[in-house]
Amino acid sequence: MKKRNNLSKVGFALDHIWWGVIGWIWYRPLLFRTLGNLTLSESKMIMWSIVLLSSLMGFLINYRYNRNSLATFINLVTGFGIYTVLIYYPIKRTLIMIVLSIVCALALLYAALVLLRKIKDKKRAKNIIKRRFMRSIEAARVLICIGLIVLSTVIAVNSLSGTLVRSSVKASKATVYEETVHDNIKQLELLQKDKWESLPQGKRLGVLQTIANMECSSLRLPHELNVKTETLDADQLGYYMDSEHLIIINLDNLLYGNPYELVDTVCHESYHALEHRLVEAYEQADDDLKCLGIYREAAQYKEEFDHYKDSEDDILGYYLQVCEEDARQHAESAANRYYREISKYLGVDSIYY
Repeated sequence: MKKRNNLSKVGFALDHIWWGVIGWIWYRPLLFRTLGNLTLSESKMIMWSIVLLSSLMGFLINYRYNRNSLATFINLVTGFGIYTVLIYYPIKRTLIMIVLSIVCALALLYAALVLLRKIKDKKRAKNIIKRRFMRSIEAARVLICIGLIVLSTVIAVNSLSGTLVRSSVKASKATVYEETVHDNIKQLELLQKDKWESLPQGKRLGVLQTIANMECSSLRLPHELNVKTETLDADQLGYYMDSEHLIIINLDNLLYGNPYELVDTVCHESYHALEHRLVEAYEQADDDLKCLGIYREAAQYKEEFDHYKDSEDDILGYYLQVCEEDARQHAESAANRYYREISKYLGVDSIYY
């Protein structure tokens, strides 16, 4: 094989270390998340083990003839890409299967075209077959790398745009007629254990969007509430972004959490939307009317929103804020009410689990 070396063996190894660190700096905010129910440390250990193993195998394949930056790139992308497939397979199963199937088909086709060509020089047949085999392996590695880049790019774009998991139900505004459990029972009955555990992520998000639509109707909000997912810290269940009327749910909770906790989170964040509307009404009221009792909570909410205490900085201060206390009380009451009404409608003792 023709040598394409522009790095020494030591330089080739150092190149992997340098670009591995650079790759991690880019990979962490865009794609990294914990693997299943494993801890952050355990997930990092598995990821780096995969990257190290991929780099080591690539080093052994390339150290004689292809010690260059392109080989380093392929080795590292393959490692990070394999971890990406593992963590996003439950979410992007169809996309991953399609891309990997295409990559495997192209790799096999190329190998067949190369290996099945007639060998004219019978005396050198052994060396020719060996070279062709190595070419097939290199081509397969390049195709796998391209496939993993495509997957990672699509997943990163989806993640940044908030479309990693698409809800099967659309957001809706409140109407004169208040939505009930009876109106949405086809969605809400999916909260039962035997149905929820086999439910695709998009349909799970659809159930939560249904809850948000019912909350929007019950609280008489003048706008819709859009439920989406993000990769959040393990101790953060979700948050509300009023500028976009957006309820964000922790992706790991959607995948592995208890549905009651998810319903509670949606109800909690929905109440924050109501609090923001009350603050708007208070701010728009005439000064001589702001002392009215109906604005007492709104004035408190405004003060807390203006000087909000985040749970990361002050966990006790966060917990004791009136806006959070009221949201927790509403969420517990609303979630329990939904579950009681669903259980009653289905004729079962309880759908809690």
